Amino acid sequence: MVPTAAVTAGALVLVALVALTPEICPAIDPAPPSCAPDARESTALGWSLVLAATGVIAIAAIYVVPAQTRRRASNIALAAVAIVSVRAIGGTFLASGFVLL
Repeated sequence: MVPTAAVTAGALVLVALVALTPEICPAIDPAPPSCAPDARESTALGWSLVLAATGVIAIAAIYVVPAQTRRRASNIALAAVAIVSVRAIGGTFLASGFVLL
């Protein structure tokens, strides 16, 4: 349970930090909608809610299963949170037009 909660908390902090990074925008007028000052904030909020919900459901699922399968449930929950974390951080970066080469 502790690794799942730690990964969830760490990912939430990273999503918040990514949302605060400046946008990289082309020097054209008018600027595209992805260059708005709050382009990443709404996406970061949405992904933070999805990530927090995934973390809560994962931790609850660990406690619901029988003690014999708790270790396996913990590993599956951690994997689920890690996948959603990567998607949340990437989705927040890409919300403002950031391109990964």
